[in-house]
Parts: sequence; structure tokens; C-alpha cells
Amino acid sequence: MKVRITGNSEYGNHIKALICGDAGQGKTLISSTFANPVYASAESGLMSIADRSVPYVDIKNSSELQQMKAALDQSPATLEKIFGTQIETVVIDTIDEIQRMLVRERLESEKKDKLSLPDFGWLSGQLEGIIRGFRNLPMNVVFTCHLKETRDDDLGRIVYKPQLQGSIADQISGMVDLALLLTTRTINEIVDGSNRRTIKRFIQTFPDAQHPWVKDRSGKLPQEFPVNFVDDFDRMHKIIY
Repeated sequence: MKVRITGNSEYGNHIKALICGDAGQGKTLISSTFANPVYASAESGLMSIADRSVPYVDIKNSSELQQMKAALDQSPATLEKIFGTQIETVVIDTIDEIQRMLVRERLESEKKDKLSLPDFGWLSGQLEGIIRGFRNLPMNVVFTCHLKETRDDDLGRIVYKPQLQGSIADQISGMVDLALLLTTRTINEIVDGSNRRTIKRFIQTFPDAQHPWVKDRSGKLPQEFPVNFVDDFDRMHKIIY
């Protein structure tokens, strides 16, 4: 039996995060503020970071995703040779598109039009393995994901969850340190002496009735974290560590 002491030296100062939000909220953009990121791009939607010179790999199938995971599980010096720059973060953009990719591959291999009950068990196992595999890399890891609206019949209300099929939609937040909701709000501000309505973005770090999966395992972030798409990661990292 080996006894360990909790601390930054053991954990590595890394952040493992799930960032959810509707299309166009800025999930990809805020991910680019993480330290030296590389993108596993399954959606081919990197226009928002076109001016940031960020390396990425187009992911068209599960084989390419596993190849990228294996490439990332190398020493920092080897990573720099592979990607041409220092890598400290991998962004899976988006994990729901990765799941759709797995569904397409399953249907094609099984020559089916739709998934059966055993297929859903296979799908959950495959996606859980992918999430855990990337999460365990010795670097920052970000999974971006869209939201889906569902009705909780037991509670009699609408809830919004990660847009994933099966039980993994409820499990994924338990696999990361931060499960965050990226939101937009219109507020009134006084600018040059006049009242103006401006759009502000925030990260919600606490669960509520409609988003029970949101969490901050560190317990240190404010309940609403202001987003500027410039130094968001640095500010979060400083607060947590």
C-alpha cells in the first residue's frame, strides 16, 4: 500500500474540463485561451480561432482519433517535434460530434439503419473509453459539447444536458474537474455617459434546476466567471491553483 499526499506536484496543475453551450456561444474560442492548445477537430468549425494560429488535426474517424491520442501521450519534447510547437492542452471539439462519428461507423459496420439496444451499450462503452483516455493525458484537456433539451418526468420540468446519447450524458460531468456552462446575457451599461445594452458571456460553475450536471470540483471558482476570450484559462488556473 502506497500512501500519497494531495498537492499540485502530484496532480500536475492540469485542468480537465467539459464546456457546454449552445451553438455560437464561444466554446471553441474560450478553449483557445488554454495553454498552448491543439484541437482534435471533428466539426471542422474553427473559424472563430482562425486568427490565433492554433494547431489542429481533422478527425474523420475513430482510428484518426486514437492515433492523435497516442501521439499526445509522449514527452513534451516529442510533442513539440510532432506538432511543431509546444503542446500543453488538447481540445476535443466537439465530443458530441465524436459520438455521432462512432454511430456512423457502427451502423456502417453492422449494416444497419438505426442502433439497437446492444449498440447503445457498445456506444456508451466506446465513448467512455475515449473520454477517460484523453482525460488521463498529462496535460490540460477540454471537451466541448452542445446542449440538448430534455424533460425530466420525475421532476416535471425541462432540463438541459450535454448533447450525448445514452447514460454517458449524465456520467461525463463526473469524469472531469470542471463541468461548465457557457452562457450569454444582455446587460445595461453606461458607456460615454449613455445607457447601452451589451452582450456579456459568463461561465456558470454551479448546478441549478435546469443544469444539474454543472460543477466545480475545486470549489474555488466564482459561481459566475466573466469571459473575455483572452485570458480566461490563466484567470481560472490562478484561482484554482
